[in-house]
Amino acid sequence: MKVYKQLVNTFLRSEDMDAPKQKKQKLFYALMGIISIVFIMIPCCALVGYLSYAFALALFGNSAGTLFVIHFISLFSVVFGINVILNVFYFAGDIEFILPLPIQPYKVIAAKFTTAYFAESVMQFIILLSAMVGYFIAAGGNILTVLYALVGVVTLPVAPLAYCGIICVVLMGLTKWIRNKEHVRKLSMIFTLIVIAAGVSCINLLKDVDMEGVANALMEGRVAFVNVMSVVFPTNALLVKSVETGSILQFLLYILINVAVVGLFLVLAQFLYYRGVLGMSSAGGASKSGRKKRRIKARKPEVSYFFKECKVLFRTPAFFLNCIVINVLWPVLLYVIYAMQSDGGIIEHYIVMYHMGNETMKWGAVLIVLAVSVLLTAANSIASSAITREGKQYYVMKYLPVNYKKQLHIKAFLSILVSGAFVWLYIIVCSVVLDVSNATCWYYMLISILQVVFITYFGIYLDTINPKLAWDDELNALRGNTNVFFNMAYAMMISIAFAVVMLLLFMFTKLTLIILENALVLVLVAANVIMIRIVERKGVENLKEL
Repeated sequence: MKVYKQLVNTFLRSEDMDAPKQKKQKLFYALMGIISIVFIMIPCCALVGYLSYAFALALFGNSAGTLFVIHFISLFSVVFGINVILNVFYFAGDIEFILPLPIQPYKVIAAKFTTAYFAESVMQFIILLSAMVGYFIAAGGNILTVLYALVGVVTLPVAPLAYCGIICVVLMGLTKWIRNKEHVRKLSMIFTLIVIAAGVSCINLLKDVDMEGVANALMEGRVAFVNVMSVVFPTNALLVKSVETGSILQFLLYILINVAVVGLFLVLAQFLYYRGVLGMSSAGGASKSGRKKRRIKARKPEVSYFFKECKVLFRTPAFFLNCIVINVLWPVLLYVIYAMQSDGGIIEHYIVMYHMGNETMKWGAVLIVLAVSVLLTAANSIASSAITREGKQYYVMKYLPVNYKKQLHIKAFLSILVSGAFVWLYIIVCSVVLDVSNATCWYYMLISILQVVFITYFGIYLDTINPKLAWDDELNALRGNTNVFFNMAYAMMISIAFAVVMLLLFMFTKLTLIILENALVLVLVAANVIMIRIVERKGVENLKEL
């Protein structure tokens, strides 16, 4: 037990991001932490809590709606947890130091599992707690059921993560062809893309959904997704039922199954973990004889640096999935919301009012464009991980024939290119579908790219203050980087503030829509000039001090 505790403490410390050293930086990060809580955690928790509350209210206190939400969270935990477990168990830099130590495999794997559990589940704890609170507000409860819920919030992520562990340990221990590190990363990337594609292909099924019929089906247990997931994740169904009925027998069975799943995982790890790790050690990349000779072409240093950034971003599976593919998810989410609207819904009403020339709706469209541009740019983390992606090779930046200012501008240009391309694509598609005039479409594209530039440079500035340079695998560079989280929080804050201020100006002043639209462009240009100057001065100073 002592060895297990020491390993857990060591692994957890290696996951942490170094805190900023200077007093001003500490205050700045404390402020960003508060903004993150207010503009990310609270809205997410409020949304999940409201969904659980609405389901419980619509189903007359029945817990089927809450079970649906929990199944959905568990499914996503498995889909995206496999890549995390693979990186923590097999690709971490501590493997070469652990192998020579006289430690049983199950102790190593238990410590790594605990580390991944805490690192990945903190936000999930809060979301699950919100779902439970929403249910209790609608359905009520007693001290015993509240106690069950609190225990469940902490233990619900255990089974999905243990499933990921079992899958990874068996695959890596029993197969030889999958042990190459790059092959595994590419396979995990393909698997995630397949899941996303399958989700997109099913979106049209949401159109014209009878929500009352869905509620009745949930209450009567006729929803196939819930029934299948209750078999895959029996712990979810047992916990929700014990919270609903107060049954101590179901709660004890819930605990017992969790223990059994983790026990099976540790037994498999005892026999298969080191075998898989040794296979990884011996599985190298492509042989030298198989490598093609390439002609070297001289380019300007700035151009070469840009192509280097492109290769890092597009050829690294973890960066490609989290920085490029994620740009596809936001419009999918928006389309889901649209598809679930019945005829005469709020979105259809908005579109009709927009085409009737309602200025409030037109101004609302401008604010929506700004909000989507900000959120998409912040969510892809290309800018907020610009320095972090250098990792332990950061020192190379100091010796390149490209000064810091140009390097930062090139990193910003890549972020603007990717984020701006996706935003413009969505604006053009929506403009064609909604039959928006060419002049209006060009205006939307102008303000969107100005927002993209501003959030990009702010994200880069954040990462120059305190980048996470000590990471062993690319996924860990993004997972443990608080700058990504802070940039997202700031983006949400700026979106809400912009929307409120501009809406108030429109409602309580006599300024026309044309004047406000032109004023918005001037404000965005001024904000960009200021932000770029800050990066050129303070950002460069921060890099010199690293």
